Amino acid sequence: MDVQLRRPKLLLELVEQKAIMASFRGEEIQRLGCFAKLAVKSPIDAFNLFLTRDLVKLIVEQTNVYAASNGERSFQVSEEEIFTLLGVLLLSGYRPYPSRRFYWNLADDKENYLVANAIRRTIFESILQFLHLADNSKLVPDSMFKVQPLFDSLNEFFKIMSLGKSCTVDESMIPYYGHHVVRTKKWWWPFFGWAVDVSCVQGGFYIG
Repeated sequence: MDVQLRRPKLLLELVEQKAIMASFRGEEIQRLGCFAKLAVKSPIDAFNLFLTRDLVKLIVEQTNVYAASNGERSFQVSEEEIFTLLGVLLLSGYRPYPSRRFYWNLADDKENYLVANAIRRTIFESILQFLHLADNSKLVPDSMFKVQPLFDSLNEFFKIMSLGKSCTVDESMIPYYGHHVVRTKKWWWPFFGWAVDVSCVQGGFYIG
């Protein structure tokens, strides 16, 4: 399977857009206490602190390994393709459609050339199908094993980040209706998503 991209810089474009970062510019970033000690001069610099190149390389490696283990040995995903996939997911957060395939539908009431020109739908779905962060051959009895590398990477960043003088702690809901492993939840209770602890600094920006 030959995976090719037409516009691999989609993620960079999305992070720079006002729809994602509002007026989040370099000089404003420096004024936020949480980034005061870090070399952050642009929105994409801030984003890369959370999603490091090492983590992306791990995702690429494990995704290709998982695809090969499922008989798709010609499937090879690249770092730029992972960034593009993440860009589409970011876009879907503030411009949702009833169906994911609508992002590639060029009808007048649905057209979204940003996504359609960045990656083919079949390629996007193939990457999602094989997306992995951990090696299945080294499974351990931990329900979070398959996403633990992501948590480890984020925790390393949070260790060096200063919260600054003004910071609030709250939670944010992430809609989710699929399978979950919440053992303490009774089967007859509805499940609408995950509650994630977040912190906000002056200006209203989430930092984790």
